[in-house]
Amino acid sequence: MGWLFGKKPPRVDPPSVLGRSAIPRDDDRVGPAPPPRPTLQQPGLSFHSFRAPYEGRAERAVTRIEPGERFSARTARSLLVLSGALEADDAEALLSPGDLLVCLASVSGGETRYRAASGGAVVLLDDPAPTAPAAPTEPASPARRIVRDDLVGKPFPGITGIRALARDPSGVAVRFGPPPGARWVIVGLRSMAVFVGKMTLIENDEPRDVTAGSLVLVADPTATLYVQAGNDAAIALGFASPGVLVALG
Repeated sequence: MGWLFGKKPPRVDPPSVLGRSAIPRDDDRVGPAPPPRPTLQQPGLSFHSFRAPYEGRAERAVTRIEPGERFSARTARSLLVLSGALEADDAEALLSPGDLLVCLASVSGGETRYRAASGGAVVLLDDPAPTAPAAPTEPASPARRIVRDDLVGKPFPGITGIRALARDPSGVAVRFGPPPGARWVIVGLRSMAVFVGKMTLIENDEPRDVTAGSLVLVADPTATLYVQAGNDAAIALGFASPGVLVALG
């Protein structure tokens, strides 16, 4: 009855979003996640050519199949073809540079064998991280082929130009490009192989252009890494940690 005496009714404010019990997850965001803060430690980048001899961490992450040589996939993992062409003994599918073999697990106790096609050597990038053991109840699954230009997987919320092609408990296969001229902040990237154009990676405030035919390995994936597309045609693929974070920088 306060209005009878010229008094205004009390103001009732709408509920504040800050009063919610939890911060929205990345999957619930309308826009991109905020960029993470720079870390004290540096990513520790090492640069290699697809065809050059490999040493140190690169030697452990890269597999070279010589002409006439075969290899078997006995454990669940993902492989990226860097150079050459790869084919399975029991399949007609041919994998070219930039193609992925995801979850190489034996089926019914058997082994899938692969060989270099057309008589040339093949260079493969293995996800440079321990593979998480499969649960005892999980059945083995055959290898899945992902062609470099296939628009598969799932984009990161609010991010254009980066997609998670495949996920498993041990890591994520990611594809960069063809992107806009944007800069991204990434935490969790383990490796990047550039196939078209160039990408620019920034460490210690120093930009480093990575051109087609180059591989980058990250010593500390928990460090904040800044990545920028060198041109609109750039295409790169790599592996990241299961909880990889991608934001606009």
